[in-house]
Amino acid sequence: MLAVMELAKITSVESYQRPRDWFIQRVHDNNVGGSPLVESFLEKVFMRSVWYLGTEIKYRRAGSRFVTLVHDRRQIGTLISLRSQPLVFRLAMSPEEVMSGLKEYWSSKHAVKSEAITLVRSTFSSEASLTGFGDTLVDFSKMTHMPSSEAVKLLNVLFRIVTL
Repeated sequence: MLAVMELAKITSVESYQRPRDWFIQRVHDNNVGGSPLVESFLEKVFMRSVWYLGTEIKYRRAGSRFVTLVHDRRQIGTLISLRSQPLVFRLAMSPEEVMSGLKEYWSSKHAVKSEAITLVRSTFSSEASLTGFGDTLVDFSKMTHMPSSEAVKLLNVLFRIVTL
């Protein structure tokens, strides 16, 4: 018994960090300026949405800067963290398709919110070459100005639009 305990004392076990938790830590580390937009979006919106909490999506770590988001063995987007941009959220769908889905969502709510429709846009030339996958950028800064519960709902709607 003492021999087993002695062996256990010198045996190290490497802890496993889920890719989604690794990414959140990476964003915090890269947010050297302490941007309240990034922190607020992560804590109050993203980490309360299906993107983070749901089991339908898999995070696949791809290098030291980003994770790909996979649903039913299909890449649906990328989360990227760089020092110059602590959080970049890209969706693998055209902005027009995403905007159309958002319009359908808001019209079903009896009010089309034009501000919410502008939450997504095409990548520009320099952004298109940025590490990661996806043609549409999610402008999360606008979500930080909404009530958190509405922003979480909106993020969940984006998930449904992309995974249909």
